[in-house]
Amino acid sequence: MNIMTYRDKIKTIVNIDNKLDLFKNYIINQITKLNEEQTCEKAINPLDYAQWSNAEREEFDDKWDYIGSDAIENLFSEMGWQYSELSKQRSTSKSSISDCVYVYYGFNDAWKKIKDCDTVDFCYAMIALSKELYTATYIGKFLTNITSNGLDKYDLIELKNTVLNARKPTIFVAMWFSDKMNLAKEQIIGAIESYGFEAVIMNEKQYNNFIMPEMFYEINESTFVIADFTRGRKSVYFEAGYAKALNKEVIMTCKSGDFSDDHFDTEQINHILWDDEKDLYSKLLKRIQATVYKIKSPNNNTSLPII
Repeated sequence: MNIMTYRDKIKTIVNIDNKLDLFKNYIINQITKLNEEQTCEKAINPLDYAQWSNAEREEFDDKWDYIGSDAIENLFSEMGWQYSELSKQRSTSKSSISDCVYVYYGFNDAWKKIKDCDTVDFCYAMIALSKELYTATYIGKFLTNITSNGLDKYDLIELKNTVLNARKPTIFVAMWFSDKMNLAKEQIIGAIESYGFEAVIMNEKQYNNFIMPEMFYEINESTFVIADFTRGRKSVYFEAGYAKALNKEVIMTCKSGDFSDDHFDTEQINHILWDDEKDLYSKLLKRIQATVYKIKSPNNNTSLPII
């Protein structure tokens, strides 16, 4: 949905002006509280922010201010705002998590633009931004939660459903489909959704065609692939190999006890070895973040799909 269609939809909702006023005031109050909490946490460190170590600054900014470049760029595109305003605010940083340079924007830079919108566009901007955010980060989860809570509180859920009708960018998951892997599958899906992606699991997908064309299509469309080699399923090798042939990033995982099996022929590639499902989730969160940074690096020609 684009903003023009959204504005037409607004006209059909009863008492909409009052609801939008209340929603905007609610969000502004929540952001004000967030800024106060941020100021308090910064004051805990006896040094000025400029004197903090790189690791301290990155940890602080990741929690309170970091917004991925794709989220802000997509927001500006959807709102019809000029990119010339955006380019002045863009920064680059080398991640301490992965050996790559990534582009980011601070939330407060975007907030200045959003706050100046009238109530109609303000609501659209908050919904459009929330669908792009990484909820694995503190700021991403906070903004997503207050937007959802505000829409629910003032009976505006219909608007959210209208705006969010587009498919999210996907991550294809190749793994052993067995009841023994259900908990692992849930953790993989949870980690994927925490970063705003949709997990594609072929044994859960509804389709009318033969499975192979569907599988090829989903891997082609995916941002990258997660392949779990537990029990060494041949289909997982095939799907991971197909993704590699397309120059897709492939995150490889395997349960620790299965990694030393004689048939395992990808051991020279870096894998996430997990002991239990909680360990898998924790390690996968970090690897997904590092992979997103790598894809979005200025030195990489691949771009995340625009939702």
